[in-house]
Amino acid sequence: MADVVRSTVEEVLNVKIDLTIKHIQDYGNYKVSVQRATNILSFKPQHDVSSIVRNLLEHRAEFADMDNSRYYNIFNNNCDSL
Repeated sequence: MADVVRSTVEEVLNVKIDLTIKHIQDYGNYKVSVQRATNILSFKPQHDVSSIVRNLLEHRAEFADMDNSRYYNIFNNNCDSL
């Protein structure tokens, strides 16, 4: 997936990205599949990784203010807006 993200970013932004793979032992299992959702729910993904990255890059200016509270899903108990 990292290679797809890297190549898409390079293509869209016309930049060269050096990807460094760190060989750190990780016991997590990150294998995912939509096969059950496809079989049981007739789910069909509408986008692939590359199209999602393209969309994020094309709209990145809309998300430039990362201090904006609309981008947080962790609420402060003292928050008046709740």
